[in-house]
Amino acid sequence: MNLYRFPVSYGIKKLILVLFIAFLVITPLIASADFFDNVIPCKGGFEQKLDNQGNPILDDKGKPILEEITEANKPDHFCTVQDFLVMVISIINLAIQASGSVAVLVIVFFGGEMVNASLYGNSEQYQAGKQGVTRVILGLLLILSAYAIVNGIWMLVFPETYGPMWSKPWQ
Repeated sequence: MNLYRFPVSYGIKKLILVLFIAFLVITPLIASADFFDNVIPCKGGFEQKLDNQGNPILDDKGKPILEEITEANKPDHFCTVQDFLVMVISIINLAIQASGSVAVLVIVFFGGEMVNASLYGNSEQYQAGKQGVTRVILGLLLILSAYAIVNGIWMLVFPETYGPMWSKPWQ
């Protein structure tokens, strides 16, 4: 009798692991409710209060104070095409930032499959885990290189959006 094996099927184990990892990823996002604040530039029914110089007025926690938009203080434009494009860019940047974390979690999963396969001598499962790790790394490299290529071309075509070339390499 093998004490290391549970009587639960492999598919159920995989589902439980995926749900647990999703719980670990989603919990901090829910805890910091302002995580998605920068994604949508057009806030709908609220607008930031500004001082005389046009800077946002902040509350005790450092967050901008919002006031409800009414007919009396309605701005000239509400949501424009530029706001939509900024939102799309923000979503892409958010997805790229999350891709690294997701890649690490998937690599850990496939690494666990490789360890499990080596313990039980299953060479097919080991090769599947190894192939999974390779595919995740190649996928992450593809995502990051596509971003770098598009960002580099954009910087060459529209240098005014970045300022002088190489003056701020972290942007």
